[in-house]
Amino acid sequence: MTKEQGTVRWTDATATLHLPHLRDTAASVDLLYPSLSRAVPAWSPDTAELRLTLPTAPSAVLLRVTPTGPGTP
Repeated sequence: MTKEQGTVRWTDATATLHLPHLRDTAASVDLLYPSLSRAVPAWSPDTAELRLTLPTAPSAVLLRVTPTGPGTP
């Protein structure tokens, strides 16, 4: 990812994605693929970080982050 879009930090089966353009924005996180997974996403608007814990490493999922705060389209 580019610096403007965010950064990713990995530790074992947990990844933290920094999304500064969404700082202080409420958001929902949807698991798109695979439709059934034990992956656990957690959005933290105050730090603009999406933390994702995967069931095993290596592993992958596809997520959708949708802003839900006031004034979002």
